[in-house]
Amino acid sequence: MMVFADSSGLYAHYDGDDQNHARATATWRALLDADARVVTTSYVLIETATLLQRRLGLRWVGLLQTQIRPLLDIIWVDDRLHDLAVAATLEANRRQVSVVDHLSLIIMRQRGIEYALAFDKHFAEAGYGLPPLPDAPPLNGQVIPQ
Repeated sequence: MMVFADSSGLYAHYDGDDQNHARATATWRALLDADARVVTTSYVLIETATLLQRRLGLRWVGLLQTQIRPLLDIIWVDDRLHDLAVAATLEANRRQVSVVDHLSLIIMRQRGIEYALAFDKHFAEAGYGLPPLPDAPPLNGQVIPQ
């Protein structure tokens, strides 16, 4: 199984006060146990590190770097991918959906990735949900889109 890791999923894993912390941690552990391929982009790593630094502190940036980064298949964003993401953002004409999110969705479509470790509503709107886990409670009492 191949899963895309978004900032919302990575951040929730670390922040015990995040409403999605338990689900993010359970999902992350299940992915590791299943030897799933977890893909992300360099932009998601920067976005996650920035959130961790501002909200939780530098220690958490170090943990992301040493604990999570080595387990990820990272797609390093080049000029072509950046330009595609900016063009998709401008074409969508929605201020709420970031260049990083558009890039993530482009990568998911290009690579045929069906699931996302993400709690950002834009992934659900695009038809991507969390990977199915045995005996996992639904996200925030809602049915998770598959």
